[in-house]
Amino acid sequence: MAVALGGYVLKNAAVTFGGGDYANQFEEAVLTPSTSIKKFRTLVPDGEIVDVDAPSWDLKLSGIQDWIAAQGFARYMNDNRGLVVECVLTPNVGGVSATFDIMCLAQQFGGKQGEFVTIETTLPVSGQPEFTDP
Repeated sequence: MAVALGGYVLKNAAVTFGGGDYANQFEEAVLTPSTSIKKFRTLVPDGEIVDVDAPSWDLKLSGIQDWIAAQGFARYMNDNRGLVVECVLTPNVGGVSATFDIMCLAQQFGGKQGEFVTIETTLPVSGQPEFTDP
């Protein structure tokens, strides 16, 4: 079998919200689908009805907390909580990107003494992402 030519190492990413790039604040950015599958088994040995729904997506992010206005992702989320904004995730700049809408959610503030103050959040995606080749 041939090598997958589209493989990459995530090391030069872009993560934009409303046009601002916040990739320098994250160590993880993952767009994950969740697909609802319904099965109905009938009384005959091979009787099964299967329905697969369109996936529901979430964006999981983890990184450093930055609350400085016009700079920090945590501040941007808090200031825009409840609003739907466009997000573009490009795991390798110059490669495939995903464009989608997310709902901004208020974020945690503070952490443990003597450690970097981090953030972990999962943002709900509205609709389906659009994947674009470079």
